[in-house]
Amino acid sequence: MFRYAGAGRKRVTAPASVRVYGTASFAPEPVIALPLPLPPLPPPASAIAPTKCIILACAAHYGIKPLDIISVRRTADVVLPRQVGMYLTRECTKRSWHEIGKSFGGRDHTTILYGWRKISRLIESDEGLRADIEAIRQAAGVERTANPAATAEKAP
Repeated sequence: MFRYAGAGRKRVTAPASVRVYGTASFAPEPVIALPLPLPPLPPPASAIAPTKCIILACAAHYGIKPLDIISVRRTADVVLPRQVGMYLTRECTKRSWHEIGKSFGGRDHTTILYGWRKISRLIESDEGLRADIEAIRQAAGVERTANPAATAEKAP
């Protein structure tokens, strides 16, 4: 086949199969045609669902909309449920601070860390909050995981 490369120059091109077989005859080892790589698999549903379940359970427990938890609002009626959701997500999943921040409306990882520390301090002295968190955890259907990074943190 001839294709014009412009300005009177001719360029010879051949189909890919001719090029592969042509070079195979000169190759010292056999040429193996590999299939194209498959597209990456989506994350398993178990990696995504717990965070959504926690957000829904927090919203239902505190009587607010799930969108309020991930919104930019900072009113008192939304902040505590949001921080409880952040705390439970960190305690019950193996997600990083950054991933949790993305799930909670694109918040910075330091905001998630602050919320986790605040709730960690509050549950030591507030039995009602501890009971609320346990009820939300059960309603969301999640179990505490051995998240070494979460348990290693010390709440000041």
